[in-house]
Amino acid sequence: MQPLVRQQYLTTAVLVLTATGVVGTESGSGCTYTSTKTWTVTDACGNVGTASQTVTYTRDTELPVITLAASTAVNCNPTQAEIDAAFGAATVTDNCSVGLTATGVVGTESGSGCTYTTTKTWTVTDACGNVGTASQTVTYTRDTELPVITLAASTAVNCNPTQAEIDAAFGAATVSDNCSIGL
Repeated sequence: MQPLVRQQYLTTAVLVLTATGVVGTESGSGCTYTSTKTWTVTDACGNVGTASQTVTYTRDTELPVITLAASTAVNCNPTQAEIDAAFGAATVTDNCSVGLTATGVVGTESGSGCTYTTTKTWTVTDACGNVGTASQTVTYTRDTELPVITLAASTAVNCNPTQAEIDAAFGAATVSDNCSIGL
């Protein structure tokens, strides 16, 4: 028979360390801001370890600004291409983003009688998701009706009339139109 041998095992408790972090106050100006988080951990012997981490970001709540050049005049009964060409160009400024370009969408024609309008709406979104808008409307005449001439009766002309007598024999003419004023 073999003697019993006792083995003794020492176990050591393992301390699981967890770092805790505190976020400091935001600092910055203009568009650039930072926040720092400082981490600390203390081991079983009271030793303190620290580390910090800084993140940099943009703080921008201002909308981009769209500036529109003046529109040009549109002739009567314009084509869609003529209407599109009448709108002014758009330029964009923003407090934090650069190189922005506005996009424009031309709406449908509206109006009645002789006066019609078309509006183009421009939009631009900056790097922080702020959306700027601007719109421009062109007004023009849509007229496909012919003007109407009404003649007064002419008078009789004697034999061998002079040019002045011939001219005087014609009746006066008056004009009416749905969109223009007669002279």
